[in-house]
Amino acid sequence: MAFLIKMHFFKSSVIIGIATIVKILAGLLVIKIVALNLGAEGLGKIGQFMSLLTIFTVISAGGILSGVTKYTAEFADNLDVQKAYLQMSILLISISSFIIMAIFIVFSVQISNFLFLTNKYSDYIIVTAILQNFIGFGYFFLSIINGHKDILTNALVLIVSYITGLIVFVCFAYVGTFPLIIIGLGVFYSFIIFPSSYFIFKKGYLNKSILENLKINFKIIKKLLKYTIMALVTIFAVQIVQILLRNYISLRLGWDYVGYWQGIVKVSETYGQFVSILLSAYLLPTLSKQISSYEIKKNIHKTLFQMAILSFLLLSLAYLMREYLIIILFSKEFIYMEQLFLYQFIGDFFKVLLFVFGYLIIAKSLMVIYIVVEIIQGILFYFLSIYMIDKFNIIGITYSYAITYFVLFVLTYVLFLLSQKHWKVGI
Repeated sequence: MAFLIKMHFFKSSVIIGIATIVKILAGLLVIKIVALNLGAEGLGKIGQFMSLLTIFTVISAGGILSGVTKYTAEFADNLDVQKAYLQMSILLISISSFIIMAIFIVFSVQISNFLFLTNKYSDYIIVTAILQNFIGFGYFFLSIINGHKDILTNALVLIVSYITGLIVFVCFAYVGTFPLIIIGLGVFYSFIIFPSSYFIFKKGYLNKSILENLKINFKIIKKLLKYTIMALVTIFAVQIVQILLRNYISLRLGWDYVGYWQGIVKVSETYGQFVSILLSAYLLPTLSKQISSYEIKKNIHKTLFQMAILSFLLLSLAYLMREYLIIILFSKEFIYMEQLFLYQFIGDFFKVLLFVFGYLIIAKSLMVIYIVVEIIQGILFYFLSIYMIDKFNIIGITYSYAITYFVLFVLTYVLFLLSQKHWKVGI
């Protein structure tokens, strides 16, 4: 029996890994196409739009996707309660998507000015605001599939959506104009609605009767909104801060430098996704179990040691090959990025170690710690970056990145040692 469980876990990890690799490769191909077509300046502006799409992915679904997965799984044996949670989720997502669409349509000019420092892209903001409805419900359906622990279907949805979305994006990018590439990116993200809706109804995880006998349940809404708070904090700490910093760099140094920074950020994100495969396959299932505080501490320290060695080796190798990475992932035009690698990778080293604590926070639902760390991250990184950019030019933002994640790692480790009594507390 133990052997069969291990084999099932191994197969599941392989399937998740394949889907994640497809996601990573699709994302890298998108960036490569943008870099070749639009250069550093274009990549910098596209970075703004990608942040907008990431924000849409989160808030168009009300920020409750993690909660949808959790409660779908938790009430798998109580279909009436599960239905009530899904009904309230659909209600919240519908309201959220409509509000977001209305706001972005009405204020499209102001949002275009905020993102690109010009109002000439307002029409494309409107198109994206409409597409975000498909993004929100697509990821909602995927969260339900995850809640049913249907790993194969989850992987199929991701693989199909990324491959088909990439094909459509290439068609838009073939023309090579910035506006069409923007629309192509929106379509690329929203394509998840097609495979996710197909599989969720085919598998019977949702049916036409889901909205029958709909009753507002404020207790369930309150539970789901806790995840909204966490999602909104993350948006502030990462995406909004990145948008503000891109604007600052563009005004201070020019959009080309924004593109160089966006390039190194993408390298960091790719490395982070790769590490997430390893951690989610081992650490999260272990920490989610009802194990003692001693075992949690032992697992955390063991994983920290292993990830420190692995990260040092991988990042050192990537640093030595940085010139080749720039040419492969971007183009020779981005060779200026070479000077940004060292301190960005130092920051990535501590960020990966921080991931270990992140999985503990997820497994034990320590919302207060999560919010505190995210807020400190956003504020510290923003103001430190402004100071460092003024003092050291574009390389200064990598200094602030390294310092921010070193401080966060130390802070989170201290919180880890002080919060043992909360390790088994859930939302």
